[in-house]
Amino acid sequence: MSNVSNCRQDGCDREAFAKGLCNRHYKSDRVVRNRPVQPRQRNKGLSCAFEPCPREAKTRGMCLGHYAQWRQGVPLRELKGQGAWGKWTSDGKGYVRRWRVDPETGQRQHQFQHRYVMEQHLCRPLLEGEEVHHINGVRDDNRLENLELWVVSQPKGQRPQDLVPWALSIIERYGSLVG
Repeated sequence: MSNVSNCRQDGCDREAFAKGLCNRHYKSDRVVRNRPVQPRQRNKGLSCAFEPCPREAKTRGMCLGHYAQWRQGVPLRELKGQGAWGKWTSDGKGYVRRWRVDPETGQRQHQFQHRYVMEQHLCRPLLEGEEVHHINGVRDDNRLENLELWVVSQPKGQRPQDLVPWALSIIERYGSLVG
């Protein structure tokens, strides 16, 4: 005679793992007890189920920000700083950046201070292939005098006749910066 018992869930004949349930039903039971289960809603155009939130429902009747809170098992709360940038803080690599929650997607975004300073100086966003270099190598020294704009979009292994149109586009883009 064996001491193996079956799962106590109706219709399941798997071996019991814990509390009389098989591994699958035990894990499912833990999920249900630890966070409220929301019914899936796939209707487009509905607003988030969290009352004060004006954003569109994307998953399970919630916006992405509130869905992330629900998945983490925390009580739903108003998303603070939604759309507004937070304070400048240093990251682990020495750069200074700030965070915000994108009001459209609910995803977190960061912005580096050295790029922000250069964009303000140029009065435009940085273009593809442009980077900001710290002259003295100190990543948190974001004074304008310590920053310079670098273009990193040079073509590799090109014939000279193919480089002429590329060079003309560089002159057109940056010619006004040269005195």
